[in-house]
Amino acid sequence: MTARQSGQLLEDQLEKIGDGSKFARSMILKAYERPVAIVDSIKTEAVNEFRNDAFRQCLDANG
Repeated sequence: MTARQSGQLLEDQLEKIGDGSKFARSMILKAYERPVAIVDSIKTEAVNEFRNDAFRQCLDANG
């Protein structure tokens, strides 16, 4: 989500980030479904919210 909020390309992130798992790919795609914020404080909030959502999904998947 940090990459998304800083305007980096989806294609680049799919190549660079994650372990190649379906879960990692899914998280990257979900980040790029969300809008890019204009204000830095809102970008930080968006990253933190996404991080919390992703962590919860990890817990649910492994729970």
